[in-house]
Amino acid sequence: MVQRSNSFVVSGTLTCKCQDCGAEYNYERYKLGYNTCLECGEMLAQEVRFGWTIVPLPKQGYTKINRREDLHHLNQKTR
Repeated sequence: MVQRSNSFVVSGTLTCKCQDCGAEYNYERYKLGYNTCLECGEMLAQEVRFGWTIVPLPKQGYTKINRREDLHHLNQKTR
């Protein structure tokens, strides 16, 4: 096993170690900028998605809302 920063060679293939769980994942994923395996990356993405919602706005289409206060201001019926 040859260690190079976050990557190492095992059985002739270049792999990296997940920063969250320590599992090995493909070096090609590391080159794309990911520091986690697929499973940990999916969990992180789900946590981020819980923080926003998509709402339709009149005459503007759909927009992403991050703050709950903004969502309350958009509701015309509660004013």
